Amino acid sequence: MNTLEHKIQSLISGSRQIEEELRNTIHRLSATVSDLTSKFSLLHRDRPLPERERPFKNPSTTGGERRPTSLVPSVTHVLSPNVPTVGRLASQVCEEIEGALQLKGIKRYVSGIHPSLAIVERKMRWSSSFRCMGALIGQRFVLTSARCLYIGGANFVRLANRSDKTSAIGKNIKKTHIHPKYANTKNNVGVIELEGDVEYSSLVYPSCLYTAATISITNAEIFYIQHQDSVLSQTLQELRGQLVPYSNCATFAESHAQDPYENSLICVRYYNALDSSYSSSRGALFFTQKDLSGKERVIAVDSENSLRNDVYMAQKLTKVYDYLDFIESVIRS
Repeated sequence: MNTLEHKIQSLISGSRQIEEELRNTIHRLSATVSDLTSKFSLLHRDRPLPERERPFKNPSTTGGERRPTSLVPSVTHVLSPNVPTVGRLASQVCEEIEGALQLKGIKRYVSGIHPSLAIVERKMRWSSSFRCMGALIGQRFVLTSARCLYIGGANFVRLANRSDKTSAIGKNIKKTHIHPKYANTKNNVGVIELEGDVEYSSLVYPSCLYTAATISITNAEIFYIQHQDSVLSQTLQELRGQLVPYSNCATFAESHAQDPYENSLICVRYYNALDSSYSSSRGALFFTQKDLSGKERVIAVDSENSLRNDVYMAQKLTKVYDYLDFIESVIRS
């Protein structure tokens, strides 16, 4: 009898131990589920508004009248879906670009004309006319302004450009994509789809996109390529400057402000761009930090020099970060 009672007590004790272990397991699983749910919510929430280290301003917008076009590639106004993982595709494409360059043993750009620079033109039978500039961001995609594509006529892109305005590669445009809410200076972003992929070389390869919400000014530089659309100008010139706190531009820039602004102005101390002829980039603006191996990123689709004094220049940007959803939707399609 004592033996049977002892066995029953042992079974009860073992059952209680198993029950306690099950409770602990359920508690851990519940905590894991809660943690995953929290991470899922953070991942799929709306993209936060950019936070800045300094005051910025936002340009006013007015409507524009569209001019008729003919004999040019089709223009697609791509809807911008609310993609929860904005920036993920851009980061993936950037990794693929870096991998391809390493595989081919291509040395990265150091100075001169950036290999991703694209010159957009309207090519006719006996001549061609300059439209704008852009940046190659993939094997067959060029980032440029909506303004450039909206006026019509662009049908050809020159790549592997040299400082003397000659080019090694030319590609026809298959299709142009304009932001569906473009209006004059608002949503001024477009993407060109080329006919066929571009073969990477030391002369031509894409640039990655700047996907961070904030712009760090630590050891940071801005540069773009100036194209003087004139028969008197036979060269392309790189303009480079140091990104500085906006307070350096705030005094003289704000005194001429006419509209409320937000998150669109930067202040740059250019090394060689204080001549009055330099009014805007008319193309991609690149960002690089010396302490991060100097890898450049396209930070703006376009920029316009707002105001300046003898040292600093306030620039109004069409930032890549604000339009990652649109850009990625074109690449996906």
